[in-house]
Amino acid sequence: MNKKELVAMVSDDTGVGRADVAKVVDGTLAAVTDALANGTDVQLVGFGTFRVTTTQARMARNPSTGEPIEVKARTRPVFKAGTKLKNAVAGGA
Repeated sequence: MNKKELVAMVSDDTGVGRADVAKVVDGTLAAVTDALANGTDVQLVGFGTFRVTTTQARMARNPSTGEPIEVKARTRPVFKAGTKLKNAVAGGA
């Protein structure tokens, strides 16, 4: 499902116009992005938690040549599913 399909589904389910739903979806995604960029976790109870993690720099090997290479440290967003979402996906909801 892409964003356009999500907007259409929410619009159909709620009876709110697609343009208004698209603004809300865009605003929600922007708010989550801004919070994560500022180091704040976003917790949606029952759905899950978005947070930022940092990986350490490490040494690895190029599988083709066996040559050691340095993998730089980086930050990345992660999502941990909540109980209701896990149960829904597993067929229990």
